[in-house]
Amino acid sequence: MKKQFWILWGVWLALNVLTAVLMELHEDESYYLLWSEHLAWGYRAHPPMVALWIAMSKRLFPLGNLQVRLMTVLCHSLTVLGGGAIVKERLERRGYPWDRKAIYTFYGIAGSMVMFSAMGFITTPDAPLLLFGTGWLWALQRYRYATDNRHAYAWAGVLGIMMALMTYSKYMAVLFLLFAAIAYPQWIRDSKIWLAVLLAVLLLIPHIAWQIRNGFPSFQLQVIARSMPFKAEYVAEYIPNQMVVYNPIAWVAAMVLAVRYLWSRHRTDDAYMRVLAWEIVGFSAFFALMTLRGHVEPHWTMISTPAMIIMGCEWYLCDSTLAVKQKAWLRGGILTCFGLVLIARLLLCLNVLPARTGLAHKKDQYDQIYENAKGDVVVFSGSFGQPSMYNWFEPTKAVLLHDMRAYNHTEFETWHEEIACQGQSAYLITGQHVSHLQSTDALTIQVDSLWLSDGQYHFRVTAINPFGIPFLWQHEEMPPRARLIYVGKDGYQLAVLTRQGNDTIPAQGTEKYMFSADEQAIPKGQKVSIGIDNSFVLTQNTEWIDL
Repeated sequence: MKKQFWILWGVWLALNVLTAVLMELHEDESYYLLWSEHLAWGYRAHPPMVALWIAMSKRLFPLGNLQVRLMTVLCHSLTVLGGGAIVKERLERRGYPWDRKAIYTFYGIAGSMVMFSAMGFITTPDAPLLLFGTGWLWALQRYRYATDNRHAYAWAGVLGIMMALMTYSKYMAVLFLLFAAIAYPQWIRDSKIWLAVLLAVLLLIPHIAWQIRNGFPSFQLQVIARSMPFKAEYVAEYIPNQMVVYNPIAWVAAMVLAVRYLWSRHRTDDAYMRVLAWEIVGFSAFFALMTLRGHVEPHWTMISTPAMIIMGCEWYLCDSTLAVKQKAWLRGGILTCFGLVLIARLLLCLNVLPARTGLAHKKDQYDQIYENAKGDVVVFSGSFGQPSMYNWFEPTKAVLLHDMRAYNHTEFETWHEEIACQGQSAYLITGQHVSHLQSTDALTIQVDSLWLSDGQYHFRVTAINPFGIPFLWQHEEMPPRARLIYVGKDGYQLAVLTRQGNDTIPAQGTEKYMFSADEQAIPKGQKVSIGIDNSFVLTQNTEWIDL
């Protein structure tokens, strides 16, 4: 590597450290910080790498923002280093120098990519995914140029390790590897590649076992729960969002290049370039289709960024068909985007963005909640973001009660930290103080039998109270009401359930009940569930039942 490369690499690292220290944590980061306090082989939304990432950061530097972001800052520098090594080797094999122009081109393109730059100081699952995805592309290049079987098997082993680490980071790795296989199907006949796949599967056994043991919660969330009715706005926002995630110049250029390499007369025989092109086109096309079934987060395609950077550098430096004016236009556009990214970094460091962006001034909001709570446990409902941020900023505890109408399931339901707060005084985020907190999410209701008679559905059930205090159906401040839940055109619908049985469930005990609902209140052919509404949240306390 040239001296200029290392100087710019040091500047990149220093900028990331500065931004990581000064920018307020994003709510996702505060949520992943809680994951790191409950390490496991998996979580509902993502594999465990991001939690391990933060746990390692805390061990290395247990102070301030860097306890969450240090590993991200350090390893993003390795991502940049790996991308530079790939570009350098490809240029030199084609007879082009790794000179000052090439180095500036590499850093210009990489630094102009909005979310790629952000992953240098914000800790999300995409940060390790970018590192190991770049590592996989680097190992693939070394594998292709291996001079003998011993080196080939060694690099195949590295490929297998990178496959596993990518998958432990984010499930997008599966698509990444699928598109690579489509790009070069001859690998199917390569025994060393199959050994790499076998190694990856062996390394993933603990996570696969976790998924099986917990009923595949990630599949339930990512594939089923996120499916929504078609909305034209999901389709319309997709391309503009992609341009923002990368930058308009780089995204359009990368898409044109990738399509040209794959389907035009310029189609390349370079297997590595076909892999890069398929990563770009594959992710963009796949998530364009996903807009038909729901909202697509702009950063879901981010793993294709290394491919864009590598392909963009090689095209700009090696394509003799590019005219001087075209290069000048591209250079001006990339430098403009690069400058805007630097300005955005400065604004994040100065904490001057409006509070509504969610990127600044969050502490003031949570300080006010802390003051209102007057030392009580703070109880949130809905998204994981608010309780996670409160736990980051404030010295007292916050818990989340899941409301099935408001948000998908979160890890708060796995930890059930509200169980330890039952019977205590608490401050509900709606502004209400209660002297005796009683939640309902952890209460389990088992349906023992179901029948229809005299125009009513009857459910004989067993209610299981996990709390260390009795559960009160006649609670004065948060009175629980049993409801029959079904899905209607406008979301979850409720039907009244009448209850026969005791008004109290013993502490850590069980109680038998008879619940009844009017047959006319529920449309025919519905799946239903018994839930509890306490005016603060609606919880689902049984599995879905066929009537």
